[in-house]
Amino acid sequence: MGEGNLHSFMACFYYFGPLFFVVALLTQWLIVVPLFNGFDTVTAKLLGITDLLTACLFAAATFAYAIWDSIDGLDSYISLFSKLTMIQLTYWAMNLSVMFLLATRLKKAEENTIQKEV
Repeated sequence: MGEGNLHSFMACFYYFGPLFFVVALLTQWLIVVPLFNGFDTVTAKLLGITDLLTACLFAAATFAYAIWDSIDGLDSYISLFSKLTMIQLTYWAMNLSVMFLLATRLKKAEENTIQKEV
């Protein structure tokens, strides 16, 4: 498992997957949701998403460089970078779309309860 290639990286996910899942949930609950709720306007949310995309690219480049074996050439690095970027972007696209849907649904529920009270 310690060969430093993509198969070793995937084995790490296989063995530590439950731990990563718990860390992702805690990150979501403690950091991402309060930040998402703190953005009042659509423009602020889009700027937050842009910052998130920049952080994803930086993290993907960093992790790909750490895993990359320079003997394999630059094509190997570009392949690792693109795979890691796609994994992160897919995660965040699903995550943010669910958060937008939940925010819309919660807003409608609040409006309904306000109308019922009046």
